[in-house]
Amino acid sequence: MDLPERLWVPLLALKAHGGRLVTSLKLQKLVFLIQTEGRIQERYRFVKKYYGPYSEELSVDMTLLQAMDMVTITTRVSNWGNPYSIYELTPKGQRTIEDIRPNIEPQETTRLEEIVGKYKPMNHDVITSYVYERYVMDPSQFQGNLKHARENVWSLRETWGMLYSPDCYASMTYLAMLDYVSLGFKKIETVQDPVIKSVWLSTVLELTARLISATEACAPEGKCSHANPSSEILELINYLNEYSQRNSIAPSLGELDLAETMSKEEADRLQEIIQQGV
Repeated sequence: MDLPERLWVPLLALKAHGGRLVTSLKLQKLVFLIQTEGRIQERYRFVKKYYGPYSEELSVDMTLLQAMDMVTITTRVSNWGNPYSIYELTPKGQRTIEDIRPNIEPQETTRLEEIVGKYKPMNHDVITSYVYERYVMDPSQFQGNLKHARENVWSLRETWGMLYSPDCYASMTYLAMLDYVSLGFKKIETVQDPVIKSVWLSTVLELTARLISATEACAPEGKCSHANPSSEILELINYLNEYSQRNSIAPSLGELDLAETMSKEEADRLQEIIQQGV
């Protein structure tokens, strides 16, 4: 039987964590951060529950992995009387990882291991607090960040409009993605789940911060000096495109009806980027 593709994420996360992970809270938050901060294509859909982002799909998959003897799940009771789970990778799970590793993009494996290494020292309370504070924005915080993001996008579009050159792939890409983000602004306020809204907006803010850095390098010259966008910016663009499509915030770049949403100049620019495969 072929395993669902997404199962490699919790399996490899367990391996990178030393083969053992304590509490479902930490497992949930760690996989959430792997996808969100590791820019790994979203395998699990997270929505807001009592302790922040939670994926029912991940919970079901862990039960499946236990039934397939790839993971053991042991229930213990804390000193305060609360039950918690301990997840451990089995020898069969280890062999499965070695079998599927050649099919995983090396950069995704690297990013996963980096995220696990970064958050491994945190216990479930600390990692849950971090995720909740950053990725579950209250309405006031969301509106403030949204206003900031809109202002960034407006300023960047004006600036890169002046730096734009048809021969500069970087400037074309930046302007096209700023146009695409503007489409997302029209929908994001109607999304109900605060986790989905917060992840999308946090990604936009990180993208605009990186574009501001790129702008600072080009502005003194009065023209774009980047032959191509950086790999970090391209990773953010691809992640935002995939996340926007999966959560119905904006269509995939390749599915946009450009004539209804953009000027001819904007549509032509974005269409050219789509054709070149960003």
